[in-house]
Amino acid sequence: MPVDFAAKVLTVLSEHGAVTRIQRLENAPESGYHVYAVFNGPDVLQIGHGKDGRMRSCMRGALAKRHNKAFICALGEKVLGRRNEYAFIEVESKEQAEQIEEHVHAQFGIRTNDNAACLISGLTDVGPVSVERVNRWLWQKVVGLSAYRNLSPSRKVMAEELMDLVTWCTVRERGLERNRLTAQGDLLEGYTLAKLDKAHLIHIFQELTDDYLRYGSHKLTDEEFRARERGYQYVPRSERFEIVLDGERHAEEAMERPVRRRGTMPPAHVAADAHGARSDRATDTPAGALVERLSDDHYGPFDSDICGNDESNRENSQKLKEQKLGSPFILRLHWKNSKAHLPRWVGCYRLNLRRLLDGGYMYHDPDGAPRLKIQHDGGEFYIRRAVKGPAVRLG
Repeated sequence: MPVDFAAKVLTVLSEHGAVTRIQRLENAPESGYHVYAVFNGPDVLQIGHGKDGRMRSCMRGALAKRHNKAFICALGEKVLGRRNEYAFIEVESKEQAEQIEEHVHAQFGIRTNDNAACLISGLTDVGPVSVERVNRWLWQKVVGLSAYRNLSPSRKVMAEELMDLVTWCTVRERGLERNRLTAQGDLLEGYTLAKLDKAHLIHIFQELTDDYLRYGSHKLTDEEFRARERGYQYVPRSERFEIVLDGERHAEEAMERPVRRRGTMPPAHVAADAHGARSDRATDTPAGALVERLSDDHYGPFDSDICGNDESNRENSQKLKEQKLGSPFILRLHWKNSKAHLPRWVGCYRLNLRRLLDGGYMYHDPDGAPRLKIQHDGGEFYIRRAVKGPAVRLG
């Protein structure tokens, strides 16, 4: 029997204040701080906090704005086959909202800003999962629905593009002062889609979700959409990639580049090594607490996303900031046999940089900056400072 996650979340919320349950956008709060949940029958699609109508941004009928769970809330309603409902409690400050949200998450094993704040029978029964995993699960369900099956071939291609965009893409806008990163459901904002020259995806998103979100002037006219649809081509990616916008650069000038993604290829030690083994270089030391391999589904902040290349002396080195030594360092590693080859996934690891440095597996540059070097040797990957020195294998 399905777990009634919604009832459990409402019970936890009620410990912190009076819970208001609503179904319609016009009843949603427009000011103040809130902790809220979006639920569909016994399932929960989002647990979050915010102010001044943040909850409204993931509700049916709202104008599409930046909300990273808007895609899950919209497509989740379609997949689960019931209208979403919403619940919230009022709080007095941002700090209080954050504390309550984190407490609610913790009751269900959700790591805030790491796991998706979703509780769905058949998906999260054994524990929380990443946003990417939720999106993939939703997509597997959507392709079996008539809303997808009835799409024309060109629109199905666009639907694949929409899925790639909200699951795998990060948009990096490089300005004069700082980079702005946008990903997941935030990319459904009309202005953002238009800037990326992907406003045609608005039609597809609305078609798949029965107009869950509204769009204004950024939506193409029916005539413009039909013109874009004719002969439309797109090759599904199903891997991480970036779209980089420099300054005021227009969307058609955006540069897309792959961001090597975890989980698509086997670990390097079971993959073929085109260059053969070089066992004379291997001095393996058990990793112990120096290195911990994380799940391939690990989702959340990371410190470095490395793609090494055998043509670069079969190694990759990175100069790090001294302050990185004081906390766990999350590394995602991919590798290529050459510049012409596609990268393959190696793994995601938590490194204890201080212990690696103290143990002689890392070293300081002449200017005092710590340096992390990773070497590819005989199909295995190692952290070490010298070719024949002591090494920690990345398992």
